[in-house]
Amino acid sequence: MSAVPDGVLPPLLCASKSVTRMIQAAMESACSNRHLVIEGETGTGKTMLARYLHFHGPRARHPFVVIDCSGIPDTLLEAQLFGAERGSYTGAATKLQGSALAASRGTLLVDEIHNLSMHGQARFLRLADERVVRPLGCDHDVPTDVRLIVTTNQDLRTLAAHNQFRLDLYYRLCQSKIQLPALRSYPNEIPDVVEVLRNDLVRVHHIPVKSISPGAMAWIMMQPWPGNLRELSMSLLSGSFRAVGREIEMEDLIDEPPGTAKVNEHGSQNPGLFQAAKMHAEHEYLTCLLSWTRGRLREAARVSGIDRKQLRLLLARHRLRDPLS
Repeated sequence: MSAVPDGVLPPLLCASKSVTRMIQAAMESACSNRHLVIEGETGTGKTMLARYLHFHGPRARHPFVVIDCSGIPDTLLEAQLFGAERGSYTGAATKLQGSALAASRGTLLVDEIHNLSMHGQARFLRLADERVVRPLGCDHDVPTDVRLIVTTNQDLRTLAAHNQFRLDLYYRLCQSKIQLPALRSYPNEIPDVVEVLRNDLVRVHHIPVKSISPGAMAWIMMQPWPGNLRELSMSLLSGSFRAVGREIEMEDLIDEPPGTAKVNEHGSQNPGLFQAAKMHAEHEYLTCLLSWTRGRLREAARVSGIDRKQLRLLLARHRLRDPLS
């Protein structure tokens, strides 16, 4: 659970005309208390859009609280969502307010809602329907004036059709719905997106990136980017470390450019050289990942899609940080 403070709205949302039109269509929703579902592939900017809508709506002066439903045991997730009395579950040493109450008068963003268990969905239905919660171990309901925005990279209607998501909860949440497009669906606008990201490298990371070469831009526009804006951001960040003070070339964006492995006397590639190149690329990626997530392991695991235990092992192998710190 984390509260997001007031800040400058990310200009990345306005880089694409396709996304801008979607935001403009959603502004009516932003100026209401209606719940909202934002669907889209990983990395399409769902959280950014949720934050944008909150800070452009009537609840902008009140809390914007985020909770991620992925990778948290059911009991702990329900406690973080709804709150818990002291001793209500193993390890509950103190009373926990819960994000639904912490976000009262503001907005609660529930990230990856499809990961919420069916039992948790039943409890969440009351929050969505009546705006009340019952903390774990509590014998009465507690009202909370909260607006819900939920995000998912799944099609909730399809999940409901397969009994993997409550249909009644889907209808309660879908008072408004936005489908964010994948980056590959607006390739002609990618140069505008890249320019915004390049400016962010200068402003946020203080990396003096001059420009993107035409070859690098052509390569970017040809890539499928399954990780969408997030993957493109990480690629540009990684490339900028290699191109400090000069133009970013295509080679800066490719971890292992084709044809770089040397050929031995028998006409075959040396596997040792490839392994070294792989380790080097892995080290650079992890360095960029830690910089991007400011060393927060849970966030790094979520962004990269790497299991947290596996991520600890990789960090220890590359001696980038104390994996348990």
